Amino acid sequence: MTIVNIKRWNKNILCQQQYYTPQMQALLQDLDRAIENPYKILKNDVTSTVVVIEVDNQLLVVKRANTKDWMHMIRRLFSSSRAKKNWRNSLKLLKIGIPTFTPVALIEECFGFLNGRSYFICTYIEGIDALHYFACGAKPQPIWRNVAVNIANMLQKLADNKLSHRDLNLSNILVIDNQPWLIDLDSMRHHWCDISAKKGALREQKRFMENWDEAPGVAPETVSLFQDIFAKLDTFGK
Repeated sequence: MTIVNIKRWNKNILCQQQYYTPQMQALLQDLDRAIENPYKILKNDVTSTVVVIEVDNQLLVVKRANTKDWMHMIRRLFSSSRAKKNWRNSLKLLKIGIPTFTPVALIEECFGFLNGRSYFICTYIEGIDALHYFACGAKPQPIWRNVAVNIANMLQKLADNKLSHRDLNLSNILVIDNQPWLIDLDSMRHHWCDISAKKGALREQKRFMENWDEAPGVAPETVSLFQDIFAKLDTFGK
Protein backbone atom coordinates (compact mmCIF):
# COMPACT_ATOMS: atom_id res chain seq x y z
CA MET A 1 0.00 0.00 0.00
CA THR A 2 1.53 3.29 -1.15
CA ILE A 3 0.82 6.26 1.13
CA VAL A 4 0.97 9.97 0.33
CA ASN A 5 2.20 11.83 3.44
CA ILE A 6 1.90 15.60 3.56
CA LYS A 7 3.24 17.50 6.59
CA ARG A 8 2.41 21.12 7.30
CA TRP A 9 3.09 23.31 10.30
CA ASN A 10 -0.35 22.60 11.78
CA LYS A 11 -1.45 19.47 9.92
CA ASN A 12 -0.44 15.93 9.07
CA ILE A 13 -2.19 14.28 6.11
CA LEU A 14 -2.07 10.64 5.04
CA CYS A 15 -3.86 9.28 1.98
CA GLN A 16 -3.68 6.05 0.05
CA GLN A 17 -2.14 6.78 -3.34
CA GLN A 18 -4.98 5.12 -5.25
CA TYR A 19 -7.49 7.54 -3.69
CA TYR A 20 -5.31 10.65 -4.06
CA THR A 21 -7.19 12.08 -7.03
CA PRO A 22 -7.68 15.79 -7.81
CA GLN A 23 -11.13 15.63 -6.19
CA MET A 24 -9.70 14.01 -3.05
CA GLN A 25 -6.92 16.59 -2.91
CA ALA A 26 -9.51 19.39 -3.03
CA LEU A 27 -11.53 17.67 -0.32
CA LEU A 28 -8.54 17.40 2.00
CA GLN A 29 -7.99 21.14 1.68
CA ASP A 30 -11.38 21.94 3.24
CA LEU A 31 -12.91 18.86 4.82
CA ASP A 32 -15.15 20.86 7.16
CA ARG A 33 -17.10 22.23 4.20
CA ALA A 34 -17.86 18.71 3.01
CA ILE A 35 -18.93 17.74 6.53
CA GLU A 36 -21.37 20.64 6.61
CA ASN A 37 -22.97 19.49 3.33
CA PRO A 38 -22.93 15.69 3.51
CA TYR A 39 -24.73 12.99 1.59
CA LYS A 40 -25.90 11.58 4.93
CA ILE A 41 -25.32 12.29 8.64
CA LEU A 42 -24.58 9.20 10.74
CA LYS A 43 -23.68 10.90 14.03
CA ASN A 44 -23.17 14.42 15.34
CA ASP A 45 -22.42 15.09 18.99
CA VAL A 46 -19.79 16.70 21.21
CA THR A 47 -17.32 13.83 20.81
CA SER A 48 -17.51 13.17 17.08
CA THR A 49 -19.20 13.99 13.80
CA VAL A 50 -19.68 11.16 11.31
CA VAL A 51 -21.04 11.76 7.81
CA VAL A 52 -21.18 10.10 4.41
CA ILE A 53 -19.84 12.06 1.44
CA GLU A 54 -19.33 11.32 -2.24
CA VAL A 55 -15.89 11.52 -3.84
CA ASP A 56 -15.13 10.38 -7.38
CA ASN A 57 -18.57 8.74 -7.58
CA GLN A 58 -17.83 6.67 -4.48
CA LEU A 59 -19.43 6.98 -1.04
CA LEU A 60 -16.96 7.48 1.78
CA VAL A 61 -17.34 8.00 5.53
CA VAL A 62 -15.71 10.96 7.27
CA LYS A 63 -15.31 10.82 11.03
CA ARG A 64 -14.19 14.01 12.75
CA ALA A 65 -13.03 13.61 16.33
CA ASN A 66 -14.07 16.83 18.03
CA THR A 67 -11.90 18.42 20.71
CA LYS A 68 -13.88 19.87 23.61
CA ASP A 69 -11.37 22.43 24.95
CA TRP A 70 -7.70 23.09 25.69
CA MET A 71 -7.76 20.82 28.75
CA HIS A 72 -9.02 18.01 26.54
CA MET A 73 -6.13 18.64 24.16
CA ILE A 74 -3.64 18.54 27.03
CA ARG A 75 -5.07 15.25 28.33
CA ARG A 76 -4.59 13.72 24.87
CA LEU A 77 -1.05 15.06 24.55
CA PHE A 78 0.63 11.66 24.75
CA SER A 79 -1.96 9.55 22.94
CA SER A 80 -2.46 8.88 19.25
CA SER A 81 -5.32 10.66 17.51
CA ARG A 82 -8.59 8.78 17.07
CA ALA A 83 -8.07 9.01 13.30
CA LYS A 84 -4.65 7.34 13.58
CA LYS A 85 -6.11 4.64 15.83
CA ASN A 86 -8.84 3.86 13.30
CA TRP A 87 -6.27 3.78 10.50
CA ARG A 88 -3.93 1.39 12.31
CA ASN A 89 -6.67 -0.81 13.75
CA SER A 90 -8.46 -1.27 10.45
CA LEU A 91 -5.20 -2.44 8.86
CA LYS A 92 -4.68 -4.91 11.74
CA LEU A 93 -8.14 -6.40 11.25
CA LEU A 94 -7.78 -6.66 7.48
CA LYS A 95 -4.40 -8.36 7.92
CA ILE A 96 -5.91 -11.15 10.07
CA GLY A 97 -8.96 -11.55 7.85
CA ILE A 98 -11.66 -9.73 9.83
CA PRO A 99 -13.82 -7.65 7.46
CA THR A 100 -13.90 -3.93 8.17
CA PHE A 101 -13.71 -0.64 6.30
CA THR A 102 -10.70 0.28 4.17
CA PRO A 103 -8.75 3.31 5.45
CA VAL A 104 -8.58 6.01 2.79
CA ALA A 105 -7.11 9.15 4.38
CA LEU A 106 -6.63 11.01 7.63
CA ILE A 107 -5.89 14.52 8.80
CA GLU A 108 -4.41 15.39 12.20
CA GLU A 109 -4.42 18.98 13.42
CA CYS A 110 -1.69 20.06 15.81
CA PHE A 111 -0.76 23.23 17.68
CA GLY A 112 2.85 22.80 18.73
CA PHE A 113 2.87 19.75 20.96
CA LEU A 114 -0.92 19.78 21.38
CA ASN A 115 -3.18 17.56 19.27
CA GLY A 116 -6.29 19.19 17.85
CA ARG A 117 -9.11 17.65 15.89
CA SER A 118 -8.52 14.65 13.68
CA TYR A 119 -10.37 13.44 10.60
CA PHE A 120 -10.58 9.87 9.34
CA ILE A 121 -11.88 8.90 5.90
CA CYS A 122 -12.76 5.31 5.04
CA THR A 123 -14.90 3.31 2.65
CA TYR A 124 -18.65 3.26 3.28
CA ILE A 125 -20.11 -0.11 4.29
CA GLU A 126 -23.76 -0.81 3.54
CA GLY A 127 -25.13 -3.42 5.94
CA ILE A 128 -27.59 -4.09 8.73
CA ASP A 129 -26.32 -3.91 12.29
CA ALA A 130 -26.57 -6.97 14.53
CA LEU A 131 -29.28 -5.42 16.69
CA HIS A 132 -31.69 -4.99 13.82
CA TYR A 133 -30.65 -8.26 12.22
CA PHE A 134 -31.46 -10.39 15.26
CA ALA A 135 -33.86 -8.22 17.23
CA CYS A 136 -36.36 -5.38 17.07
CA GLY A 137 -39.27 -7.69 16.23
CA ALA A 138 -37.36 -9.77 13.69
CA LYS A 139 -38.70 -13.31 13.34
CA PRO A 140 -36.09 -16.02 14.04
CA GLN A 141 -34.73 -17.51 10.81
CA PRO A 142 -32.78 -20.75 10.15
CA ILE A 143 -29.85 -18.69 8.82
CA TRP A 144 -29.48 -16.98 12.21
CA ARG A 145 -27.36 -19.84 13.55
CA ASN A 146 -24.85 -19.53 10.69
CA VAL A 147 -24.57 -15.78 11.19
CA ALA A 148 -24.24 -16.18 14.98
CA VAL A 149 -21.49 -18.77 14.50
CA ASN A 150 -19.68 -16.38 12.16
CA ILE A 151 -19.88 -13.62 14.78
CA ALA A 152 -18.59 -15.96 17.50
CA ASN A 153 -15.72 -17.03 15.22
CA MET A 154 -14.88 -13.37 14.57
CA LEU A 155 -14.72 -12.67 18.30
CA GLN A 156 -12.57 -15.77 18.76
CA LYS A 157 -10.19 -14.56 16.04
CA LEU A 158 -9.85 -11.24 17.86
CA ALA A 159 -9.01 -13.14 21.05
CA ASP A 160 -6.53 -15.42 19.27
CA ASN A 161 -4.69 -12.33 18.01
CA LYS A 162 -4.75 -10.69 21.46
CA LEU A 163 -7.10 -7.94 20.30
CA SER A 164 -10.05 -6.40 22.15
CA HIS A 165 -12.55 -4.16 20.39
CA ARG A 166 -13.61 -2.60 23.72
CA ASP A 167 -16.81 -1.06 22.34
CA LEU A 168 -18.68 -4.16 21.28
CA ASN A 169 -22.13 -2.65 20.86
CA LEU A 170 -24.45 -4.43 18.45
CA SER A 171 -24.44 -1.33 16.27
CA ASN A 172 -20.70 -1.85 15.69
CA ILE A 173 -21.22 -5.25 14.07
CA LEU A 174 -22.67 -5.08 10.55
CA VAL A 175 -24.04 -8.17 8.81
CA ILE A 176 -23.35 -8.35 5.07
CA ASP A 177 -24.07 -11.54 3.10
CA ASN A 178 -24.28 -13.42 6.41
CA GLN A 179 -20.78 -12.29 7.40
CA PRO A 180 -20.01 -9.89 10.30
CA TRP A 181 -18.05 -6.73 9.68
CA LEU A 182 -16.53 -4.80 12.59
CA ILE A 183 -16.58 -1.00 12.69
CA ASP A 184 -15.87 1.89 15.11
CA LEU A 185 -12.31 0.94 16.03
CA ASP A 186 -11.31 3.95 18.17
CA SER A 187 -10.97 1.93 21.37
CA MET A 188 -9.48 -1.29 20.01
CA ARG A 189 -6.49 -2.52 21.97
CA HIS A 190 -3.67 -4.99 21.37
CA HIS A 191 -2.69 -6.94 24.50
CA TRP A 192 0.98 -7.70 25.02
CA CYS A 193 0.60 -10.73 27.27
CA ASP A 194 -1.64 -13.80 27.39
CA ILE A 195 -3.14 -12.99 30.80
CA SER A 196 -4.24 -9.51 29.74
CA ALA A 197 -5.53 -10.87 26.41
CA LYS A 198 -7.65 -13.53 28.12
CA LYS A 199 -9.13 -11.04 30.58
CA GLY A 200 -9.90 -8.71 27.69
CA ALA A 201 -11.54 -11.51 25.72
CA LEU A 202 -13.75 -12.50 28.65
CA ARG A 203 -14.84 -8.87 29.03
CA GLU A 204 -15.66 -8.80 25.30
CA GLN A 205 -17.90 -11.85 25.60
CA LYS A 206 -19.62 -10.45 28.70
CA ARG A 207 -20.18 -7.09 27.01
CA PHE A 208 -21.54 -8.76 23.90
CA MET A 209 -24.11 -10.76 25.88
CA GLU A 210 -25.10 -7.69 27.92
CA ASN A 211 -26.18 -6.09 24.64
CA TRP A 212 -29.21 -8.33 24.50
CA ASP A 213 -30.37 -7.26 27.97
CA GLU A 214 -30.22 -3.62 26.89
CA ALA A 215 -31.80 -4.07 23.45
CA PRO A 216 -35.55 -3.65 22.88
CA GLY A 217 -37.72 -6.38 21.44
CA VAL A 218 -35.14 -9.14 21.53
CA ALA A 219 -36.51 -12.60 20.79
CA PRO A 220 -35.60 -15.05 23.60
CA GLU A 221 -34.29 -17.38 20.89
CA THR A 222 -31.52 -14.89 20.14
CA VAL A 223 -30.01 -14.96 23.62
CA SER A 224 -30.30 -18.74 23.84
CA LEU A 225 -28.70 -19.09 20.42
CA PHE A 226 -25.56 -17.18 21.36
CA GLN A 227 -25.32 -18.81 24.77
CA ASP A 228 -25.42 -22.21 23.10
CA ILE A 229 -22.83 -21.30 20.46
CA PHE A 230 -20.39 -19.77 22.94
CA ALA A 231 -20.70 -22.83 25.18
CA LYS A 232 -20.11 -25.31 22.36
CA LEU A 233 -17.22 -23.41 20.82
CA ASP A 234 -15.73 -22.70 24.25
CA THR A 235 -15.10 -19.23 22.92
CA PHE A 236 -12.49 -17.26 24.93
CA GLY A 237 -12.14 -20.14 27.38
CA LYS A 238 -9.09 -21.70 25.78
